[in-house]
Amino acid sequence: MASLPEPKSPKALEHELQSCFQTLADDWSAQRDSVEKILLEDDRLNRNRYRTSSVAVWIAQMDLLLKRTRPDFMALREFTRFDRFQASVISERRSVKKGHTPPTHPFFESCDEFAGRLKNLEDIYQQLYRIFQRELYQYVVTELPLRKAERGALGYDDLLTRLQTALHGPQSDSLVAKLRSDYRVALIDEFQDTDPVQYDIFRKIYHGSDCPVFLVGDPKQAIYSFRGADVFTYLRARQDATKQFSLDQNWRSVPQLVHAVNLLFERRAELPAFLLDEIDFSPAQPAPKQLPQLTESGLAAPAMVIWPLSREDDNKPIAKHRAGSLCAAASATEIARLLAIPAKIGDEPLRPSNIAVLVRTHSQARIVETAMR
Repeated sequence: MASLPEPKSPKALEHELQSCFQTLADDWSAQRDSVEKILLEDDRLNRNRYRTSSVAVWIAQMDLLLKRTRPDFMALREFTRFDRFQASVISERRSVKKGHTPPTHPFFESCDEFAGRLKNLEDIYQQLYRIFQRELYQYVVTELPLRKAERGALGYDDLLTRLQTALHGPQSDSLVAKLRSDYRVALIDEFQDTDPVQYDIFRKIYHGSDCPVFLVGDPKQAIYSFRGADVFTYLRARQDATKQFSLDQNWRSVPQLVHAVNLLFERRAELPAFLLDEIDFSPAQPAPKQLPQLTESGLAAPAMVIWPLSREDDNKPIAKHRAGSLCAAASATEIARLLAIPAKIGDEPLRPSNIAVLVRTHSQARIVETAMR
């Protein structure tokens, strides 16, 4: 029985990719004009997918990519339309007009080969990365307790787990009594960020006692899952609570924005915003205090504006980084427009210090910062 061939090493795949990249660069140098002519002028191509303005950008990106002596993986990641040069994509039914055969070119075949080799290398490195993560985790789980024991050190998690263990141990009754005596009232703010161990501790101490316990939180603001916070812990605590109160008055926003947000989230049945049915939405009420309002040329500005993004390809979602760049550019343009009008907040001119752009990650913040310059 024939044995399976040994899988190629990453180094061998890197060498093959480098060789393929060099061939691609040589082909581009020799055949660029004919490739450009096909992509810009061939009547068989679907121009909704191969718009001439877009093709010109892709050609420039290919120029930059293939000027390098080695594959630039960051440039490849940003070159999201490299696939439009691949024979397999050009031959798709949606790439050509109905009843036409797709144009062919050796360079398109070379792009297919390069993309395939790149995918193989990426897959290998993904596997190696997962193996590394698993082995590193196993090493840390074994080694960390040993090193802490050598140094007589405790981490924050150790304090929690030791207390939890003690509260369920043979001396738990006396420990619970002591803690209740020392802490007659408990107020736990931002409770949505509590993890199961922490709640088990609080519950063991106070459940069934006459000590007042106040848990203040909002599951819609649960953002620390990477630290172990668990929204299901909040939901369990809500079931355990004997009384529930809602703080429904918004003191920070103008009434128009409060109503707009209410209207948006009241559609949660058709567009589930919170994933879990147990997380409900209670409409907020604007506070009676009047806040200065944003106006443009004397007219009240809309409280909420939703900008849809246009897709180059109706059959394909916008790439994440592309959407981020579009949002950052639109935000920068809108800020410049408001400052130039100038808009006002109450009777005062709008100033840059009045404006904030909210993002989720550092990388998104950098994109916005670049767009602002």
